[in-house]
Amino acid sequence: MALVALLRLVRRLRNWIDFPLRGLLRLRHPVRRRSAARLDATLSQLGPAGSVLRSRADHLVARTGLAPGLRRFDEREQSEILAYADLIETVLTIADVQFAGETIDVLDVGIGDWIYASALLGVARGRGAATWPAVSMVGIEVDPWRLYRDGHARIDWAEFYSADLPGTRIVAGDFLAWSHSADFVTLLFPFVDRATHEQWGLPGRFFNPPGILRHAWSLVRENGVLLIVNQGTTEAEIQEQLLVDAGISIVARLTNFESPFYPYQLRRWAFLAQR
Repeated sequence: MALVALLRLVRRLRNWIDFPLRGLLRLRHPVRRRSAARLDATLSQLGPAGSVLRSRADHLVARTGLAPGLRRFDEREQSEILAYADLIETVLTIADVQFAGETIDVLDVGIGDWIYASALLGVARGRGAATWPAVSMVGIEVDPWRLYRDGHARIDWAEFYSADLPGTRIVAGDFLAWSHSADFVTLLFPFVDRATHEQWGLPGRFFNPPGILRHAWSLVRENGVLLIVNQGTTEAEIQEQLLVDAGISIVARLTNFESPFYPYQLRRWAFLAQR
């Protein structure tokens, strides 16, 4: 126990030093386009045209307008983006969500590398009451300068995955300082336990699951929705209790969701709340 406590203390001290240092240095290595996969080849692996799984994917791509963006990516990326779109579309379908305005404002909190940016934008656009409405999407990330093993910063990948998405911008900073409301607010894989928060290199002052949840809910406009996605049963149970404590009613949920388009080690849970 003493060793575990010591290791956690060392990690906290490292995060306390590393986090501001990353923000000061802001090391960048923009992502250059690698060879992209043929989208029809990726989709053909799901089965012949007209099969159940292939039809599900074709319908998803058509509804969200994902095809042009997906053609920029490799096979793994195409499959993962489809899985994100599948999850988001599935939970919004349960609640029959439809955005009424001619413009839909999306706010995504904690974007990471934002590989799912096109999926989120596409599903939101496909849920508009207007014909092909404009979508304005803001992605907020508190630690955009964190370096991955490939030498790219988190923001390098986020910019790569959100390139060519009209009306989209990335904001580096603390979400709790953000004050603009939105029709569709999303928290995909928020940190709900301190150990995971620290493992990802964040100082303890940013660990505030109740505060982040309450602030996110406060920014949801009338008739808008808040979508939260967690991975694994443990995180989902913590998240559900946070929702109960905050007095936020769940109108739709996904339990142990597993998309057929991309396998994950931990299945996804999703909670949807509506104003």
